[in-house]
Amino acid sequence: MRISQNQKGLVLIDLLIAVSTIAVLVILFQLFMQKQLEKDKISNQVKRVEQVYKAELAYYVNTLKSTKIPNITNNWTNSFTTLMNGGYLPGCTDTEYRSGQCIPSQKTLWDEDISLSVTTTPAGDAVVDMTVPFHSSRIGSVQDKERLANAIAVHLPMAKVERTGNNFDVTMTIQRPGTEVAHEELVRRDGTATLTGEWDVGNQGITNVRDMTIHGLTDRTVLQGLTYTNMVKNLTIVPRLICPIGSSKVQILPSAYSRDGRSFNEFGAVEGRYDVVSGGLRVYVRVWDKDPVTGVRGWFIPNANSATVVVMQHCEK
Repeated sequence: MRISQNQKGLVLIDLLIAVSTIAVLVILFQLFMQKQLEKDKISNQVKRVEQVYKAELAYYVNTLKSTKIPNITNNWTNSFTTLMNGGYLPGCTDTEYRSGQCIPSQKTLWDEDISLSVTTTPAGDAVVDMTVPFHSSRIGSVQDKERLANAIAVHLPMAKVERTGNNFDVTMTIQRPGTEVAHEELVRRDGTATLTGEWDVGNQGITNVRDMTIHGLTDRTVLQGLTYTNMVKNLTIVPRLICPIGSSKVQILPSAYSRDGRSFNEFGAVEGRYDVVSGGLRVYVRVWDKDPVTGVRGWFIPNANSATVVVMQHCEK
């Protein structure tokens, strides 16, 4: 079957249209992939800069524990090596870098060096200035450099873009931590974060505590459970326990007693008692006994040297 010249022309036109359509689709796909790759690269670079930012804050917090002096330049570092050796940033040797195994934290994804500079502001605050450069010809045109710099700066705290000639820099100032890292390393004042390990207070006391609970004990607190105990001679005045909340409970336990050095005649009930007096509580033991002279039965209170009592005081809510 022969194909006419007109039919041949139509087939050729259809083929050209199909090829052109495929070419356009390929170009559009390439543009989409380029934008997607650039978007992913920007996202990864932002994460890398944020990693350096958090590393500096963590370094500050840990160094402050040693210096105990906030807002000084010694609490910061301008060395990526120090941050990597301290475990704040992942390590990457030159050999690993050259072989493509990793990219050092101080390098951008366009193979430029990020810089850290410890400075003091006019207000006297010690800070770190971090600069992320966009100078490399690998990035592309001046417009490409500006576009990338702005795209990254918008995701970083307190970052700004500065231009010098055909080059651009993203700069950000790292100030004393008051948020994420500090809350992870220190106890939050509002009680919204708990400890993740044993708290060693370095042989120091904890003062001005209102009350404390003990894990596993739901029916009492430290304030309710701790008892102030001492043993004293009979009729001694002891200070009364002052409770921050609630009232104190007092219990007097007779320990040893006699009828002023002699035996009791008709030994009866024994009670530990106290009277509220100026200066605290007068504590004593009394014994129900028969008076050897009058023969009258009644309470007998031994003198100070003839009896001892245990005084127990604790707070109740």
